[in-house]
Amino acid sequence: MRCAHIFPLFGKELINGSEYYELMLSSHLTKLGMEVDIYATTSNSIQIKSAFCIAWKGHYRSGLEKIDNLNVYRYPTWTCPEKLGAVFSKLIVDRLNKEGVLSTKKSHKLYYEKALERPKIYDLLARVGRGPYSRDLLKALKANINKYDIVLTGFLPFSLSHQVITIAKKARKKVVLLPLFHPDDLYHHWNYLYRYFEKSDAVLTLTDHSQKIIRDLFSEKVKNVKTVGAGVDLKSFLDKGISGSRFRAKYGLESKKIVLFVGRKEKFKGYETAIQAIKNIKNPDIKLVMIGSDADKKPINDDFVLYLNKLDRNELIDGYDSCDLFILPSEHESFGMVFLEAWARKKPVIGNGNCGPVTSLIDDGVNGLLCKNVDEFSQAIVKLLLNRDTAKKFGENGFEKVNMEYTWDVVARKTADIYNGLLSE
Repeated sequence: MRCAHIFPLFGKELINGSEYYELMLSSHLTKLGMEVDIYATTSNSIQIKSAFCIAWKGHYRSGLEKIDNLNVYRYPTWTCPEKLGAVFSKLIVDRLNKEGVLSTKKSHKLYYEKALERPKIYDLLARVGRGPYSRDLLKALKANINKYDIVLTGFLPFSLSHQVITIAKKARKKVVLLPLFHPDDLYHHWNYLYRYFEKSDAVLTLTDHSQKIIRDLFSEKVKNVKTVGAGVDLKSFLDKGISGSRFRAKYGLESKKIVLFVGRKEKFKGYETAIQAIKNIKNPDIKLVMIGSDADKKPINDDFVLYLNKLDRNELIDGYDSCDLFILPSEHESFGMVFLEAWARKKPVIGNGNCGPVTSLIDDGVNGLLCKNVDEFSQAIVKLLLNRDTAKKFGENGFEKVNMEYTWDVVARKTADIYNGLLSE
């Protein structure tokens, strides 16, 4: 079977959950005998310029790169000019304010209804502002589309899948969508994004929670929704060369209690909640270490925070090993792969009890703690730092869960079964 996987960003050194997921899924499918070609832009990061304007930063070279058993074809991309994007964003935000969705309690059902009512011009503005647009990528895909049996594309809320699905369906190819859908994120609720679901032959979700919401929202319009889960490459997390002590020594953290945050530095990831939670504790021995790309470009000036931006994969794993506990107060997640990675080093985790996919992953009081506000996060941090036996037990329980339920071999086999099922129809 030959497959084309098309994503906005793709690279072995990219550590964000979505990019890591697409890499590991694609790579493990080749181990099952599939031939997988990747089509992506030359960008390796994004920068949010305004509410609905994203700059695609290009640092990869155009052309072919071999990653593991994957052929990765990269193409330059166009970014909406910042000033034009700011105008688009203002028009859209004014519309959202008029709808009342910015001031109401988060509700995926309300967001869905309002998106269906919204004039199409706003969808167009959002689609153009977000991007990416790569004429050369689309031209290459169109020229080679008949080589492939399956086309997989992702993810929300970006515009690339709109163009990919159009090309694939015109060529009568089976299309699988990997949306990484955040149901309670207003930015994921647009008519043009809904078309991705409706035009795809199968939709992959990471949790049963997301699967149920998609089925409830779309009813009969989207029928083939399958949960495949996510995984961890346990082999890389059990390597004898991993050293939390090396990480602590490099950054002068030998005597600190480390609370680790891994994720893009942007509002919805909840890093400001993590900072405030540590600040409220008022203990100079506690250090919040943040690893992840600087999406919002806001400075962090707190002495109790060490922001390291992106790190390579090996140093990231050292970071997991160094920490006393892991925290991610993210408001929206399609899954929360970083929790699995923390568990892979037997670390206790703290997540957002208001985020459905996270609550379906973390067993509160068993392998981590769920919190709903800053005060609860502060209390959870103190509890795990003071009760070392509890923290150790949580980490061990988390490791056992990963080992039993969340490996990439399992995810790849489930996905391969879906591919084969589509081709046998």
